[in-house]
Amino acid sequence: MSTVSRFLAFFVASSVFRCATCYDSGYSSSYSSYDRNDAESDTGVGLFLIVVFLFVLVNALGTCAAFARAHDLRRKTLAAARRGEAVQPPEGCCLLWCCGAAAVYYWEGVSPNCLITHFVFPYYALCCWEKSPLPMENGVMVTVPPSAPVVQAVPGQPPALLGHPVQVAKVLGPPGAGSYGGDKSEPTAAV
Repeated sequence: MSTVSRFLAFFVASSVFRCATCYDSGYSSSYSSYDRNDAESDTGVGLFLIVVFLFVLVNALGTCAAFARAHDLRRKTLAAARRGEAVQPPEGCCLLWCCGAAAVYYWEGVSPNCLITHFVFPYYALCCWEKSPLPMENGVMVTVPPSAPVVQAVPGQPPALLGHPVQVAKVLGPPGAGSYGGDKSEPTAAV
């Protein structure tokens, strides 16, 4: 819950409690006579504050539920991305409008974009957020981890390694130490 929501919740709760205590005891602060019209207008203010408090409470509970669902979906999405499966970023105006911070969290985790959407500008996800092609974890796109080279077996041919050839060079040590590892062969191609 953001700082503003906490402040509003505290303000509304303290105001409602103060109004309920004053009217239950029949206490009228500095008024010489207690007028029924004053009580009706103050009751309207108290009712308004209760409605505001309930709105803030429902908003906070909805945000918590959205983040809980986004966290669950994020774990599944990251696992699918690591396996090389196709994953889709959050789409849809309704999702980005109502639950923008949770949608950004689902795709990027706790990132500057998520914090901006949650605390500064709730509609940032809808109008300004540029989605990465893959989900992000700790600021890095999640991709399939590299695998070991695959040996291709063709009948009648020697096995060949698949991958990109890399030029290997000798690494020379301090003067008089010879080559690294004592290997005297020529540079070869490796995977």
